[in-house]
Amino acid sequence: MHTQSNPLAPSIDFFRSLGSTTLAGSQQMISWHFDQAQEFIGRSSKQMRETLNSLGKLEKPERWQETLGQGIRNSLEISRDYALSATHYQQESYALLQQQAIETQKKLSESLAKQLAVFQVSQPVSKRAEKATA
Repeated sequence: MHTQSNPLAPSIDFFRSLGSTTLAGSQQMISWHFDQAQEFIGRSSKQMRETLNSLGKLEKPERWQETLGQGIRNSLEISRDYALSATHYQQESYALLQQQAIETQKKLSESLAKQLAVFQVSQPVSKRAEKATA
C-alpha cells in the first residue's frame, strides 16, 4: 500500500540501500589501505634502521663491501615488500569491488522488478490488452 501512495518510494529505497552498500565498501577499502600502509611503513622503518645502523661500519674501508651489500639487500627487500603490499591491496580491492557489483546488480534487479509490478498493477486492463495484441 505504501508503494501505491508514493510511486517514488521504491526508487528512494533503492538509492538508500545502494548508498549504504557503497559507503560500507568505501569504508572497508579505506581501512585496508591504512592497514597496508601501516604494515609497509613498519617493515620499511625496521629495514631502514638496520641500514642506517650499519653505516657506522663505513669508517673502515675493509667493511665497505659487506656494508654496501647489506644496504643493497635491504633496499631490495623494501622494494619487494612494497610490491607485495601493493599487489595484496589491489587483489583485496578488486574482490571488494566485485562483491559490491554483485550486490548492486541484485538490488537493482529487485528494485526494477518491484517497480515493474507496481506499474503493471496500476495500468488499466484495457491498456494492457491493447499492448498485448500489438
